[in-house]
Amino acid sequence: MLQFIALIVFFLTFSFTDLLRSADNPNAKFVGVSKCASSGCHGNAKMGNQLAKWEDSGHGKATTDLGTKKAKDYAAKLKIADPMKSDLCMSCHVTAHGVDEDRLLETFTGDQGIECEMCHGAGSLYLDAHKKKDRTIADLIAKGLRPLRTDKDIKDNCMQCHGATNQWEKIKASGHPRLDKTPFDEALKKTKHPLPKT
Repeated sequence: MLQFIALIVFFLTFSFTDLLRSADNPNAKFVGVSKCASSGCHGNAKMGNQLAKWEDSGHGKATTDLGTKKAKDYAAKLKIADPMKSDLCMSCHVTAHGVDEDRLLETFTGDQGIECEMCHGAGSLYLDAHKKKDRTIADLIAKGLRPLRTDKDIKDNCMQCHGATNQWEKIKASGHPRLDKTPFDEALKKTKHPLPKT
C-alpha cells in the first residue's frame, strides 16, 4: 500500500512540474535573470524597473527559502530529508526545475527562485526578438513567450503554485502556510510589473 501511495505522489509531482512547463516552446532554453534585468532592459527605471519589483515581491528568494530552518522543519514533517532536493518543494520554488539540463544556458544560475522565465517562459528564442520594434506578439508567443496580458492570464499562471490543490493536499500537514492565503487582487498589486505605457 505504501508503495502505491509513493507511486501516486511521484506521478502527481511530475505531472504538476510538467503543467508549469506546458506552455513552453520545447526548443527554447532558459537564459536567467541577468539576461532580462540588465540596466538597459527590465532593470531600467525608464522601462518600469521590473527587476526591483520582482526583488521586492519575495519571489527571488524562493529558492534560498528552501535552505532555511523553517523550510527544513516543514520538510521533516513530510519525511523529506532536504527540501532543496525534493521535487515537491522545488517544483514551486525553483525556475526550470525538472527540465533537461541541455535547456539551461550557462547564464541561468538556477538559484534565483521564481524568476522571469518561470512565468514568461524560457527566453532564448524570444529574448532578441522582443527588443525589435517590428515584433508581433504572435511571433513572440511562437518563440515561447507567455505574455500574461490580462489579470486572468496572470492569475491562471500564479495559481499553478499558489492555488495548486493537489500540492496543498500534500504539504498542508507540514505547517507550510496556505499557498493561496493572500487574496489574489492584493498579491497582484505587489507583484505586477507592467512595462510603462508609451
